[in-house]
Amino acid sequence: GPCAGKTTAMASISQDLTQLGYKVLVVPEAATLIMKGGAMIVSNAFTPEQGLMFQKALMRLQIALENTYVEIGQLVKSEPVVVLIDRGLMDGSAYVSEENWQALMDDLGVNIVQLRDIRYDAVIHMVTAANGADEFYDSLTNNARYESKEEAIEKDNQL
Repeated sequence: GPCAGKTTAMASISQDLTQLGYKVLVVPEAATLIMKGGAMIVSNAFTPEQGLMFQKALMRLQIALENTYVEIGQLVKSEPVVVLIDRGLMDGSAYVSEENWQALMDDLGVNIVQLRDIRYDAVIHMVTAANGADEFYDSLTNNARYESKEEAIEKDNQL
């Protein structure tokens, strides 16, 4: 969930894997890229249709980013490669209704098994600091994080 320590953990994991001889590629979070590029959009102010359109654009970008990093990783022959992904495709499901999430998957020709079980070798869910360590919940260190503590807990539970 939001502010769970994913970016910090990924930096540590990346460093550890590099020291073990792996080439580590880190796929950035699509929503952060979009918002740091000037499209700071607060999705909880969207109409359901706008939310669906935003999630579709976000999912297409995330798929393209992930596929690109995997393709680049396959070019590396000198060392084993690990691709780490800051946020997976299923994360968008917490930001739209179940009906709209299903419509989005239908439109893109995918399903939950493909998005969660087939696409990734492992998924780690890290609980938001807002849930139990709220003194560490910080919405200021990431300009793409806009959720209140309560909203962060809600999104985390939905994930």
